[in-house]
Amino acid sequence: MIWVLTAFDECVMGEYNRVIKLFCSFYLYLNMLQNIRLRSFVVGGCASLALLLGSGVFTQVQAKSCTSVLAGLWAVSATWGTGCLTPPSVPGPGDTAIVAVGTVSLGADVSVSVLTVYAGIQLNTLGSALMVTSTATVTGAVTSTTGTLTFQKEGAGTGLAIAATTGFVSSTNGLISASTTTIGAGGFLASNAGSIYISGNLTNAGTIYAGISPATVTLDENFNNNGGIFNHNGGTLVLSGTSGAGATITAVPTVYTLSVTKALGASIGIAAGTNLAVLNTLTTSGANNLNLASNNLTVTGATTIAGSTSVTST
Repeated sequence: MIWVLTAFDECVMGEYNRVIKLFCSFYLYLNMLQNIRLRSFVVGGCASLALLLGSGVFTQVQAKSCTSVLAGLWAVSATWGTGCLTPPSVPGPGDTAIVAVGTVSLGADVSVSVLTVYAGIQLNTLGSALMVTSTATVTGAVTSTTGTLTFQKEGAGTGLAIAATTGFVSSTNGLISASTTTIGAGGFLASNAGSIYISGNLTNAGTIYAGISPATVTLDENFNNNGGIFNHNGGTLVLSGTSGAGATITAVPTVYTLSVTKALGASIGIAAGTNLAVLNTLTTSGANNLNLASNNLTVTGATTIAGSTSVTST
């Protein structure tokens, strides 16, 4: 294996201190370039500092792919297969985690880059937080009691994909936060008494369930209810976002409480053929426009138009 060794050996204290300062400056520069581990050792009674690249003394932290081979706790190395041998022998930040066997449970907060949960398999976060920084594909189940489930992919692409028929993501009392999200036919996204926040586009061909106790569903961008079911269960749908980008609501026939808070001149369009019924109250605020096009809007409760919001139709 090719490696590079840079060592400094000095027995004279004055020279030693000078070399230490020089090495530390060099190390800080390298640390900006790559994540490395620093070790020291003693040779012939003199302090030595070494930087070994690719030799095993110093190893660059590499992302790894870990597949579960046993049901059990996430933090136990025996839960994971041979792809997870590099210490620590469990998935962590930057890694790929594939939950493929039984039920894997968290005992502490976890962050990974990519998460895949196979059909018939469960990842139970209990009260801990789960963060996925790239893509989560859920064909089985991801469940939580009070912990936060975060699927926030940076940049373009889907952050959370809940597969058709078997995909299931649910939180009892916590927050489900995701970027662009797709729910396949028969897939399920539920918050029993917590809240759901989608910062990207939401495409639903399955079921969104807003809780046993009414939950709040907050959307920053487009909501395409593509043959899916939006079960408001007495909760609130919030059309939010701080950018001036508009949003379109498609095929969402009924909500309970609707709150429009989009700002900076954004236009919220109701797609053709979407006659919207608000069973409780409609409240708007900020400088936005709720454009009904040729659709009907029926509000059973009170309507409050605040700020510089306008409601238009054709």
